[in-house]
Order: sequence, then C-alpha cells, then structure tokens
Amino acid sequence: MAQELKPPPQEILGNLADLPALLRSDASGAALRQLDSYLADCASSAVSMRMRATDYEEKAFAQLVADACAASRHVIELAWRQYHGVPNS
Repeated sequence: MAQELKPPPQEILGNLADLPALLRSDASGAALRQLDSYLADCASSAVSMRMRATDYEEKAFAQLVADACAASRHVIELAWRQYHGVPNS
C-alpha cells in the first residue's frame, strides 16, 4: 500500500531541509502553494488507498496518513501567515 504514495519532488525535499527559513523568505507564497499541493495530493492518495483497502490495519494506516497530511497543511499555512502578518481566515 505504501508504494502508492508518490515521493515528494526533489525541490520539495530540498525545501524541507530548513522549512522555517523557507516560509520566512516566501513572501509570495509560491513555496507554500507547492508544499500545499503536494500534501493535498498525498492526502487524496491516502483516502483512495483507504477506500480500496480490505484489511483494517491498512485502512487505519491510510487514514493516519491522510490526517497527517491535513495537519501538516494546516500547520505550514499558519506558520507562513504568522511570518508574513497575514490574518488567519
């Protein structure tokens, strides 16, 4: 099941090396959108895996992955907003 999740592109992996610095320097939000898009794709893949899984443990694992992606998206967006003085919506 884990093979169904695509690994992040190299530019995203490089960005994760120092995520706080990236978010601070990303005034345009381009890097934020790239990370958000990748995490949204991962969450969608995990939901698909959960729906196809027949084993309870696989379903539970896929749900954990989807939840982790959603939480990561939220935290990264909040951090970006904090760095750039953008009010939370």
